[in-house]
Amino acid sequence: MMRRIINLFDEHQSKENSKHVSRAMKENARQGYFNGSKPPFGYQADATDRAASRGRSKKKLAINEAEAGIVRLAYDLYLHGLDGRVMGCKEIVKHLTGKGLLMRGSAWNVSKTHKLLSDSLYMGDYFFNVIDSKTGQKRPPDEWVKTAIPAIIDAATFERVRAKREERAPSKTPPRRVSSPTLLTGLLKCGICDHAMTLVTGKSGKYRYYKCASRHNQGNHACTSGNLPMEKLDALVLKQLAQKVFAPERLQVMMAELRKHIKSSKDDQQERINELNRQIKLVEKKQENLLNAIEMGTIELDETTQRRAQQHKAAREALFIELAGVRRDTSLPAVEYLKASQVEVFGKVLRQKLLAKGSPLAKNYLNILVDEIVVEDKTATIKGSYAALAETMQQIKMGSLNNQVPSFIPNWCARSDSNARPLGS
Repeated sequence: MMRRIINLFDEHQSKENSKHVSRAMKENARQGYFNGSKPPFGYQADATDRAASRGRSKKKLAINEAEAGIVRLAYDLYLHGLDGRVMGCKEIVKHLTGKGLLMRGSAWNVSKTHKLLSDSLYMGDYFFNVIDSKTGQKRPPDEWVKTAIPAIIDAATFERVRAKREERAPSKTPPRRVSSPTLLTGLLKCGICDHAMTLVTGKSGKYRYYKCASRHNQGNHACTSGNLPMEKLDALVLKQLAQKVFAPERLQVMMAELRKHIKSSKDDQQERINELNRQIKLVEKKQENLLNAIEMGTIELDETTQRRAQQHKAAREALFIELAGVRRDTSLPAVEYLKASQVEVFGKVLRQKLLAKGSPLAKNYLNILVDEIVVEDKTATIKGSYAALAETMQQIKMGSLNNQVPSFIPNWCARSDSNARPLGS
């Protein structure tokens, strides 16, 4: 019985120690100090003049410039590519490892690179108490403790990378659209059965055709569409885009329609901004009331109060992020600054790029401008994005179009035919 009583007291004392240590570590993180373990890649733990236990000094995370350079390079490669090539996580892994830019002596892999590109700590949002050591699962966000650290990547760049990752998610990106050397891979779709079209060969590779995937996999009875000669269709699509879709008069009409769309959407956008600002002021008022109550002694500063304050802070940050997203429009506003004469000049450059023989950039340009080509009988319907077209012209103006990352949002084809004028024209 005595041993059991002693064991119960030991267990109680262990739980009390755990509670006090956890509270002390949370407060340490809340004050901006690092609680130990291995610093994240890109950072190092520097000692401060604040004394800690056992004669040691408290530490704070500081930027490790050598590693931070690799972090910035990875973000730049993901956003802008390299030499006209689109760079995803796997290509960044190959590039960094091939250049000897290792992760603390270890080769990069896709998982590490994806975490590098998605971890908010690189824009200064570092959180402690995220993982429950007992279960190995993430705790609720209101239990996280934010620690102030210097940012390696600015918030705008991080947000652009996050948006790109969402756009290029496997559920939204055609399978081999980016990596395949075939010009129209991932763009062609059969208008009869709505399946993708794939490349097939004949006479031991002498002839190449685009063929409906269902017909190729299941047999000729699955679809009545025919084979399309690859070289002939590639040349025809590029020619039609250059001469009709991106003809000077067509571009002028498309840009005019886009300007009208921007103008009509500004009221809705402003209304949403006003609503978000109202919500931010409401949350800030709650924060102020809570702090006033603590200072006046109306309520005590305990774990419940701290958790409530953290919830208000997280809600305020989430509203600011959403507000930045509403205000951020990287493509549509650019059209307002393009004059009619500039549109004509940029259209000429665009047509030259598309029709340049042997250019490895033709596929990149096509992926930027076109989202889908539906083929039925002898008709091809080309769909694309007003936003992508506007962004392309702005990139031509800035001289950086070769590094543009493809977009996959089909919405600029006004009607079912590829060369129709926009509605209302």
